[in-house]
Amino acid sequence: MGCDIHGHVETRRRNGSWCHSMSFDGSREYNMFAALANVRNNGSIKAFEPKGLPDDISYKTKEDYELWRYDAHSHSWVTPDELETAIKEARKPLGSYINEDYDALLAYMRAFETEEVRFVFWFDN
Repeated sequence: MGCDIHGHVETRRRNGSWCHSMSFDGSREYNMFAALANVRNNGSIKAFEPKGLPDDISYKTKEDYELWRYDAHSHSWVTPDELETAIKEARKPLGSYINEDYDALLAYMRAFETEEVRFVFWFDN
């Protein structure tokens, strides 16, 4: 049985609330999952531990999460800097290939250079 990632990029509004910016269902890259939240980690990847879902997620992110609620696990979120670290860690093992969709996600997040931005995600089995 496979494991997939489901995520959303959110930006903080001036009033402090978070606004949904885009959905992201990335390719099945277990090294990336391991680096992001210690999912499917065989011990060779330095990993972030899951932080849980933020209490203040956007309406759209919450709506999507509700569809996966009972199958979702290892909920977390990362900043652009943390995502960049995870991408680098996932590529460290010899012969590791990580699809460019994660690089594109990082570039998208970096485009919000004057705003707070985060990637909120979870996995299913």
